[in-house]
Amino acid sequence: MPIIPGVLFYFFGGFASGNFYIPYKSVKGWAWESFWITGGIFSWLLGPFLVAIFTVPNFMQISTATTLITLAWTFLPGLLWGIGGLTLGGLTSNLFWCSVLNLRLKTFGDYINRETPLFKNDIFFSALAGSTWFLHFFLRHGASKLGNRSSSWILHMAFVILVSNLRGFYFNEWQGVTRTTPRTIMAGILVIIISVIVVGYGNSIKT
Repeated sequence: MPIIPGVLFYFFGGFASGNFYIPYKSVKGWAWESFWITGGIFSWLLGPFLVAIFTVPNFMQISTATTLITLAWTFLPGLLWGIGGLTLGGLTSNLFWCSVLNLRLKTFGDYINRETPLFKNDIFFSALAGSTWFLHFFLRHGASKLGNRSSSWILHMAFVILVSNLRGFYFNEWQGVTRTTPRTIMAGILVIIISVIVVGYGNSIKT
């Protein structure tokens, strides 16, 4: 069983999921709702569409031949998933909510205001953040390599938590907290590492 490639795929997926927000830190001239939905277009629309074109044989022919009722039933679970996790949900729910915020806060002009400092950079970094988030679906490739979905999911989440917390230390996001907080975080990371080892050992001895 190709364990090493599977673990690497999970690491890349966890790294992408744990660090996708970093490019947003370089967006200087846009409101949150503007750069979030711009990144979301790359996360939930362009990224999946391009990957499907290059990896699914006859994708466009299949899509155009699919009935509207089938497409609707495919769309509905994605919509419900997006509503259930609105902050990291699907395109439709986020597009609706960000449009509401754009309208309420009068920030629709962000998308066309070329006088905003670093206008092109804001678009670039928003797109980069969204594309990075989409890369966390490397975990699917990890699952195909490791074969055990439940254990694979544990491995994926372990990498996400590990990487995101280390990123927090790197960017000094924990400044101002008590000494107990970093110790608690490190203890939690240690527990995660031990759990991965235990699960891996358990899988190795199962019959």
